[in-house]
Amino acid sequence: DIKDAIGKFFPTSGEPPKFIEIEVNDTEAALIAANVLYDFKKNDISAPPCFIMLDNFSSKDAKNVVSTLVDANLRNHVGVEVSGGINVKNIFNFGISKKS
Repeated sequence: DIKDAIGKFFPTSGEPPKFIEIEVNDTEAALIAANVLYDFKKNDISAPPCFIMLDNFSSKDAKNVVSTLVDANLRNHVGVEVSGGINVKNIFNFGISKKS
């Protein structure tokens, strides 16, 4: 379960992590991860920055995930990283819009 796994990154003592990032491979997993990260952040003001990584997403699918996060009011609570398959020929297809 994603929630249990993330909970292990919030130690009760010692130095907290600098950030938390969850790699996902589809829109559903991205939405689940963003919700779980948001829940942790809203319950712990000292929680580190949280990110989801969209691994090997097409530009269309990545934009769809960002739009889904915006619609769910989660985009302002998690960062989004896109990785895999991006090169100088297609990087502009992954451009940021005002909505993201």
